[in-house]
Amino acid sequence: MNPNFNPSLKPVENFDAYNDAENLQNAIKGVGTDSKTLINILCRRTDDQRIKIVKAYSQLFNKNLQHEIISGITGNFQNVLFGLLTPKNEFYANEIYEVLSSKSKILDLIVDVLCLMTNKEINDISNAYQRLYDKSLEQHMREQLSGHFENMLISLAEGKRIENPMDEKNAFQVDARLLKEAINRIFKDEAKIVEVFGCRSTEHLKLMAKEYEAIKGVSLEDDIKSKFHGCFKDALLLRLNPESQCKHFSRRLHRSMAGIGTNDSTLIRICISRCEIDMNDIKAEFQSKFSESLMSFIKGDTSGNYKKALLALCGEATD
Repeated sequence: MNPNFNPSLKPVENFDAYNDAENLQNAIKGVGTDSKTLINILCRRTDDQRIKIVKAYSQLFNKNLQHEIISGITGNFQNVLFGLLTPKNEFYANEIYEVLSSKSKILDLIVDVLCLMTNKEINDISNAYQRLYDKSLEQHMREQLSGHFENMLISLAEGKRIENPMDEKNAFQVDARLLKEAINRIFKDEAKIVEVFGCRSTEHLKLMAKEYEAIKGVSLEDDIKSKFHGCFKDALLLRLNPESQCKHFSRRLHRSMAGIGTNDSTLIRICISRCEIDMNDIKAEFQSKFSESLMSFIKGDTSGNYKKALLALCGEATD
């Protein structure tokens, strides 16, 4: 992931998992639910802290905190808290399973996960996938997806991408020439493109991009933008330049709320997954790109406790 962290959600100092667990129990017992307390605790604690709260709650009350909380709330507010109380590996596994099991096969989520995560992170998700659904992530992808772009995602899902550029023996010059031919043919050689972007290290791809521009006179990034579209373009650009992910996620967030209706699953996923990584940078990029704050967009597109939960994750003080 991005080494330059600028999160909107940071660990709470003087954290006490047992105190939080008791406060959550008080918030959900009896008639009605104290949603403000749920937001102030669950949307203000990091993933590691929430895991400790779940364990403390189980020890104190011999109950499953996730089940107890979501049974008393509904709608997208429920979806946010369910996501927050799900271990990250299982959260991503669940999200990917929903994509692969749907008819539409909108692959934005899978692109975001597989193109930005390390081999270890991908393997951890794959292990959770196997445990939850009794089949491997790679197997399910092979069953549901086809085509060269999809094969690139399957290759990344194997979690065997080269991460040490020393293992690639300066092959970037060869790859640059191969890509020049593959991309600029009348009918692009997508198999060769997938082979390179599906297994090479980030450092290798950066060296290859410099060599590509030197021999063609046009940047590889510009060629990708002009010759590819949709998820394939997004995947290639993220692999080539993972530092651009703040721009990428700001566009994803804007797209989820622009126009009529809201893509709530995308909005929730990005707020949950990026709040501990680079949400403050995403907010700055959003403001710069769209001349309106992310917070303003969220306020205009959501309401009630759902809105308050998202705003808390993005760093706004709770009322």
